[in-house]
Amino acid sequence: MAFIPKSLLRKLYVKGSLKNVDLNGDGSFDGFRFTLKNVLASGTLIAPFELSVDGDPIDVKDVELEYGSGKIDLARISSENPLKFRIGREAVLTVKKPGGLSPGEHKIEIVAKTKEYGVIKFDIKDSVK
Repeated sequence: MAFIPKSLLRKLYVKGSLKNVDLNGDGSFDGFRFTLKNVLASGTLIAPFELSVDGDPIDVKDVELEYGSGKIDLARISSENPLKFRIGREAVLTVKKPGGLSPGEHKIEIVAKTKEYGVIKFDIKDSVK
């Protein structure tokens, strides 16, 4: 499998996209979201993204993926049910988290298992206002 430097993989993250969100419509933050944009090369996800924020793992059940015109249950992504992440496309990941993220900088670690490149792993830092 090809080794892809973390510095290159970090280009997938859309800077400034980390934001707290009100998922229930009650005026309080109960999650956060961020955007990945494929600016590198098309790839095929064969397992759900693994995410952690500030060292705390996120349960795949708490993550929703918006891709194209629909929402995808991350837990359903597998080698039998892969997701083609095409170049030029965006994926918005929304994470349920009561209270959202505290203001300030956060470190998000992302691990993805791909058919073409094996396991890719990188982290980004972004701030919530």
